[in-house]
Parts: sequence; structure tokens; C-alpha cells
Amino acid sequence: MRKILLAVAILLINNSISANDHNTPNPPPTDLKRNIILIRDQFSLRLADAELSHGELVTNIIKGKYHPELIPTHPELRSWEMDLKLDLSHHLNIPENPDEYYDTEPESAEETDKTLLTWIWLNFKSSITNLFSNPEKKVRPLKRERVLKFDEEKDRVAIINQSFTHSSFVSARTHLKPFYKKAVNPPLLITAAGNDTNHCTEEAAIINRHIGSDYQRLAAFFFGQPISNYQKYYMACPQHALAAMDLGVNDYFINVISDLGNGTTNKPAGYLKERTVAAPYEAGGHYGTSMSTAYVTAVANMILTRAPEMPPPEIAQIIFITADKKGINELNETWGHGVVNPRKAMEYMDALGYPPLPQQSAE
Repeated sequence: MRKILLAVAILLINNSISANDHNTPNPPPTDLKRNIILIRDQFSLRLADAELSHGELVTNIIKGKYHPELIPTHPELRSWEMDLKLDLSHHLNIPENPDEYYDTEPESAEETDKTLLTWIWLNFKSSITNLFSNPEKKVRPLKRERVLKFDEEKDRVAIINQSFTHSSFVSARTHLKPFYKKAVNPPLLITAAGNDTNHCTEEAAIINRHIGSDYQRLAAFFFGQPISNYQKYYMACPQHALAAMDLGVNDYFINVISDLGNGTTNKPAGYLKERTVAAPYEAGGHYGTSMSTAYVTAVANMILTRAPEMPPPEIAQIIFITADKKGINELNETWGHGVVNPRKAMEYMDALGYPPLPQQSAE
């Protein structure tokens, strides 16, 4: 019965996807300046009291603040255009499970205006509260990069750092589609594989793509069956990687897992091994694939800084080629291409004859 239901789900969803959505983008025109890194992340929730938000930490990693081997290049950063409603401090009555805010866009200008007014009011309230509170308990305002103006800047987005992941394939695809269908200049997506340990097998990819990857969706599909029957599918495959494949841009994304530093990864590359690299999993005292993803984004930006007109697939290939091979010392289902190596990537760029990267200090 489960196989029949899965077949029906696959058929229905496949029929809803236009064949036109599978056209691979053309190489970017050389007269367009591609220099924006778009950070799709959470800028609203603090990692701990008086510390950074998740999005701020990711931003700092990309700027090279925690890893000396990453040469800071002061990239032009933007944040996702749909995250304004998330720009609230954790102590201001944010719902415990704010997923409803993550997957939706404002439906109208009126709704957008209400969101902006709410954001202004809550930040004003936070400032007044901090002003009259115990100085030792003051919480500094959360900070985000300037929001992307999609219509004006979409063709300048060179890299999308996707440390924050969806559990819904539809949501992931919806957020990526404009960049690969409306932008003349398609970006390189660098996305987190997730901090779970489940294996992204081919079967898991099918389940996650058509059912989802959180327990609620899986439990609904496998209704009446024990959790042990579907637990292995929970957050097994990153939805943004599957969405990129569905959009026909297989060469335009990198799936990032974490190198735990003891000869193991947080999860196998599995089904996505050909697009996977590992990277350091710690930065600023925090751990996970979010940190690893930002690390790979920093390396990609180092390459892009030296070769501004290099197409995203070539940037990805340099990262893959120069990664330190692990396991059986070649592409494999545990490590993918291996552990990203910024020094080797820069030496590869030297060999290709690109101008050197300016030695700059972090901000």
C-alpha cells in the first residue's frame, strides 16, 4: 500500500512541474558584474543571550573572522528578501516554533507594511527596555546585511549561502526558482546538508522530495506504521540540493557536510556525493553544517574575487578538485570530494594565472 501511495504522490507532483523548468541556464554574460553573496538565514533568533544570531555568525565566517586560512575579501553581502519579518529579537515573544514565518512571503503590500511596522515597533520596544535595564543584562541589537532588491540586483548574485534549510521540497524549490528562471546570471548555491546523521540514499531522496523530510510529513504519509519504518528518512537529504537538481541546475550547487576532525563526517555524502564537500564544523564556539557551509562560501568568494567572470560550475569544480581526498582517496559516498582546502584552491588559481588575492584584514 505504501508503495502505491508513493507512486501516486510522485506522479501527481511530477505532473505539476512544467517541462520548461528543466532548462539549464546559459553561461553568464561577461558584461554583468557578479559580486553579491546572498545569505539565506535566520537573523531573528539568538544563539545565546547577548550573542550573535545564526545569520550574524554565518556572515562573520564568510568575512573570514574565525579561520586564519580564509583570506578576508570584504564581499558585498545581502540577505534574503523575504526575511524582514524574522528580524526580531529572541526575547520579544517570538513563537517557539516559528516555521510558519519561514516558508511564506507577504501576500500583499498591506501585509508587508504591517510586517515593517511590527518590526519597527518591536525593535523600538527592545531599545527602550535595554535603556532602562541592568547594564550587565543589556542585549545588543541583532544585525543583518542589507536586504536584496531582487528585481534590481538578481543578476549580480554570484553565490547563495543556504545555511538555513527547509524540510519542505516545495518551499526550497519556490525560493530557488526565481534565481534560475528569472535571473540572466544564475548563482552558485552552497547549501548545508543538515546536522542529522541519516544517510541520503536514492530512496531517501525520492521520499524527501515528494513527501518532505520532517516527522510531521513523514508520519502523515506512513500513517499507522511504527516510527522505525520511516525514521531513516528524517532530514536525510537537503531539500535545496534536491530542488536544484529538480530545476535542472546540477552543476550550480554544492552540498556541504561537516568534517568532525576525527576522521569522520556528521553524515555521509551518499546520493549527493558528486556535489559534496566537507568543511570545518566549528566557528565562534558554535558547531554544525551551518558553519561548514559558510566556510565553503568564503572559499568560493576567494576564487570569485580573483576571477570575477568565472561561471559558477567552474568555481565549484575548483573547490572539488582541490579538496583533500578522504577515505578511499577518491570520490566516495562518505566524504564526497573530500575536505575543502583554501590553500590548494588558491595555488590552483595561481597555476591558472589569475591575479593574486589582496591580503586584507577582517573587519
